[in-house]
Amino acid sequence: MSNEEMLAASALKSIARNVQIKEYIQNSTELYPLLLRAAKRFVTGETRRDGIAKALDLTKKGYFFSLEYIGENTRIAEECMRAKNEFLELMKETDTHLAGTTISLDLSHIGMSVDSGIQLLSAPCRRR
Repeated sequence: MSNEEMLAASALKSIARNVQIKEYIQNSTELYPLLLRAAKRFVTGETRRDGIAKALDLTKKGYFFSLEYIGENTRIAEECMRAKNEFLELMKETDTHLAGTTISLDLSHIGMSVDSGIQLLSAPCRRR
């Protein structure tokens, strides 16, 4: 990765972690649609069901991929638990429909940025 690419990636990560900027962009009628169009290339669906349906289609076409319930820097314990539960459901459904699929996650989505011990609440989950 070039120096410019590293700087751009760092800037985007910084923006994603800034709650005020994130809210501003999500509420912007100009910026949000523009950025959403760019992101859709990498997003298989807005819901778990949409994502799995698209993943099944891509698998039939010979593609390999990783699924993720997108989010990071979750700041409230209840939100972390909801994210953990969504990951568990995603794992169950991929085991049923897409065995062997990689599932990616950001530890800050399941609580690391709230409390270093909270992600342990997710520990009972294990892929077969």
